Amino acid sequence: MRDKLNSGAQDANLHAEHRKRLRGRFMRQGLESFETHNILELLLFYAIPRRDVNELAHQLLRRYGSLSGVFDAEPDDLAREAGLSENTVALLKLIPALSRAYMLDRGLRVSALDSFDKIGAYLCDYFIGSKRETTVILPLSADDSPRAPITVAEGSPDCCALDMRRLTECVIRADAASFILAHNHAGSDSEPSNADLSATLQIRNIFAQLGIPLREHYVIAGRGFSRCFLKLADYIT
Repeated sequence: MRDKLNSGAQDANLHAEHRKRLRGRFMRQGLESFETHNILELLLFYAIPRRDVNELAHQLLRRYGSLSGVFDAEPDDLAREAGLSENTVALLKLIPALSRAYMLDRGLRVSALDSFDKIGAYLCDYFIGSKRETTVILPLSADDSPRAPITVAEGSPDCCALDMRRLTECVIRADAASFILAHNHAGSDSEPSNADLSATLQIRNIFAQLGIPLREHYVIAGRGFSRCFLKLADYIT
C-alpha cells in the first residue's frame, strides 16, 4: 500500500513539474517552438487540473485531424464522443470565439481601415467560423471611420433573407453618415449572385433617398471577398 501511495505522489509531482516547465517555456518563447499536441496540452491544463492530459491531447488531434478541427468540433460531439466535461468543452469552444473577438477589436483599434481591400480583409476576419449566412453593416462616421459591425440578419447555411425595415432601423440607430453592407457565402465562392446585385441596387437607391449612402456591398467567402459595386455595371447592362 505504501508503495502505491508513493507511486501516486511521484506521478503527481511529475505532472506538476511537467506543467510548470511547459508554462515556463510558453512564457519565455511563445508557441512557435511547440508541437501541436503540446499547444493543446497546455490549454487543457486549465480545464483538467489534476490529470496527465498529454494522451488526451493526442487522442483529440487524432479524432479531429488538427488543432483547428478540435476547436471547430460540435460541443455535443466533444462531450458525447470524446468524453469531455462541460467545463473542458466550454474552454475549447472559447478559443476560436475569443480569437475572433480579439482580431476584430484589434482591427478597429490599430489598423487604419482606409481602403476597400483593408475593409474586405477585416470583414473576412469577422465571418471566421460562421456556419450560417449572416448580413452585417459596418457603420461609417462622417470622417469615414468605421465602427464595429452590427448583425442585421441571420439565416441558414446557404441563404439569408434581409428585412429592409430591420436594415433601415439598424443604420439609423447606428447614427451612420454612410455604411458598408456585407454578407457571407458558404464554401469558397465569393462571386455575387444576381440576387445579391439586385439587392445592392435596391438598397443603394433606398438609402440614397434617406441621405445615407451605401458605400459598398461585400460578399465574403472564407478568406476571399468580392465587391458588388464593381459588378453592377455589367449587371445593369
